[in-house]
Amino acid sequence: MSSWPRYRAVGRDGESRRALLAQQRRRREAAGVSAKAWGLLQDATVGYGYRPWLAGLWLLGLLAAGSVYFASHHPAPLGTGNPHFNAVAYTLDLWCR
Repeated sequence: MSSWPRYRAVGRDGESRRALLAQQRRRREAAGVSAKAWGLLQDATVGYGYRPWLAGLWLLGLLAAGSVYFASHHPAPLGTGNPHFNAVAYTLDLWCR
């Protein structure tokens, strides 16, 4: 029997998540090439769902990268009388479309 149900039963959710993450990593090692690649991507981005805070870090990193890029590469204005360009707001606006 796996150890994660015992951890969860006594209220140790952190240890339970770590045990489940290790279980997913062991499954990935036995998988085929495409499943292994997908598993590596999931592990790096969100830890198979057991580390969702990683997704927030990715979003912050992409927001920072987009803001830096658009701060140095302003898009062409659509007309005259446009408000001041804000690279952070522009990056967020691109995500919401």
